[in-house]
Amino acid sequence: MAQGWGMSESQPIQQRYTLERREVTVRGVPFLLHRVPDLDRLLDELLAQGPDSRDVKDERLPYWSEIWPSSLAMADWLLEEPLPAEASALEIGCGPALAGIAAARSGCRVTISDFQELALELARHNWAANHSTLPRERLIDWRDPPRDEQYDVLIGSDVAYERRFFDALAGTFRTLLRPGGSIRLTEPGRSVAQEFFPFLETQGFALDRHVRPVEWDGGRHEIACYRISAR
Repeated sequence: MAQGWGMSESQPIQQRYTLERREVTVRGVPFLLHRVPDLDRLLDELLAQGPDSRDVKDERLPYWSEIWPSSLAMADWLLEEPLPAEASALEIGCGPALAGIAAARSGCRVTISDFQELALELARHNWAANHSTLPRERLIDWRDPPRDEQYDVLIGSDVAYERRFFDALAGTFRTLLRPGGSIRLTEPGRSVAQEFFPFLETQGFALDRHVRPVEWDGGRHEIACYRISAR
């Protein structure tokens, strides 16, 4: 794996950063998650690379460190409606990997992915806190998805946050979704995302939507849940 900002091959993430421990219960199932609460340090490390670095030019902000309400809604959905044990699933933009960790409880083959190396380090750490097996993982850039594997189910929480990724996401879905497969996305109501789902319909995808309430950090969030298939 290529070394990225904030990374050191000799030190695991918990030795380089102070991690905040969060215990999350979804449908009576406890999950132990960690995040890097010092976002200023993460941003300083990013900016220290200089304006010509790949990560700065690409605006690789540390969204991956947060536990987003959309990921709790996805975990709730996956526990209420588990994936078949024989299914293969890919979590895109995994961040702390709550959705992938929840999906794996059914025994299905889950691969976690992100386009930032440090995000995968955090996801791997969280996976180890909840499962006795090592996770399958892939470094995936939506603009150039791998073409050597396809999955029965793609899952993603709050991934439609920038317009510049709309075309790339649609292309990633087409490339990585096995024929007859399905996609599950959760979205918290960002204004930019309201353009994404109609766009997907113009790209040959069929959508079914429901809303799932989530309580998180003292607030109530209404999370839109989309089941998507290729026409």
